[in-house]
Amino acid sequence: MQESLEAYDTMIRLEVMLKEIGQSKSGSERKRGKWKVMGRDTFAREDYFVGTFATEEEARECLQEREAAVQMTQDEALRDSYWIVPPGSG
Repeated sequence: MQESLEAYDTMIRLEVMLKEIGQSKSGSERKRGKWKVMGRDTFAREDYFVGTFATEEEARECLQEREAAVQMTQDEALRDSYWIVPPGSG
């Protein structure tokens, strides 16, 4: 019984800490963050990091360049896919 109370107490403390961390980032801090481009190797079933960018526009440009490149070199069924992760999303 004591162990389950300690575990519950630890869980509550972690939830409070996570809420505080989330609230500490203001909207402007999130806007100043980096945009990430991620990729998925369809054949290997693995995600991979492509790069970070200061603006959404730069990230979209990278994404479009990557998609154009794989269209020329990979079959559609096995083609890598790409997506953008906005600042503050992890």
